[in-house]
Order: sequence, then C-alpha cells, then structure tokens
Amino acid sequence: MIVGFMPLYLIAQSVQLIDKSTHNPLADVAVMSDNEIIAITGLNGMANISTAKVEMIVFNKMGYETTSILKSTISDGAKIEMLQKTYDLNPVVVSGSRFPDSLRTLAQQINVISSSEIAFQNAMSTADVLQNTGEVLVQKVSLAEVVRCCEVLKQAEFY
Repeated sequence: MIVGFMPLYLIAQSVQLIDKSTHNPLADVAVMSDNEIIAITGLNGMANISTAKVEMIVFNKMGYETTSILKSTISDGAKIEMLQKTYDLNPVVVSGSRFPDSLRTLAQQINVISSSEIAFQNAMSTADVLQNTGEVLVQKVSLAEVVRCCEVLKQAEFY
C-alpha cells in the first residue's frame, strides 16, 4: 500500500470576485496579503489566494468598498461579493458665460438634468448628455479636423 502526502502549500485556493448587485465578475481587483499584492483578477474575476502569507486577505478595486476576509473562512472556488461605492456630488451648472454662476443668479431659463437621467442615458461625455436633451445642437469633430482648423488659423496669422 502506497500512501502519498501533498504539502498543503501546493494546493491552490482560488476565489471569484463579483459585483454584489449585478453578480458580474470583477476584473482588476487587487488581492492583498500583508500589504503586498499577491494576485490581480482577470476578466473572469478569478484569483489564486494560496500564496497569502497572513490570515487576513484584502480585496481592493477602485470604485468599490474594500473587503477584508479571513483566509480560513474562504472555501475553494468561493464567490466574494464587492459593493460599489456611491458618491454624492454637488450640482454642476453648464452655462454659456465665461464666469461661474449659481443657478439662482442666472436670468436665462435653465433646464436641470438630474443624476438619474444622466445614469439612464449612460452617456460618454457632457456633450452626449446635452445632445440627448434635444434642445442643444452639439457638433462633434474628430481630432484630425481640429488639427486642420488650427493649421489653417496658424497660416492665416502670417498673411
């Protein structure tokens, strides 16, 4: 009868980091042990924590609450949920004047776009948000067009 023993440190212990609300895998989560990064999750949210030197494992991702868990309480293949941080932002007034004004002091009619409307639109820029209102014409140009215009203006200064 042959009995074999495998050292405990050779057994891999992996976990998957997921978003608590959507349950989607989280990429680029830093997995830390003793203030050292021991792994970074890939697109599938998986990380190997078997190389952790101390019992406390810390999971850190920008835009998410930092999560700390004892290694002994994590089973192999466990799914660890991370909660998104929320930020309260002050209102922003976009106006056509050169100087910042408060909403109360402006004489023009102001349309307010709420944060829930902006989140629903999932716009890439402020220009997209303004264009989606249907009340502002936003003309987008490529970087090449901007460079050409600058060259034309630069040549016009010399003549």
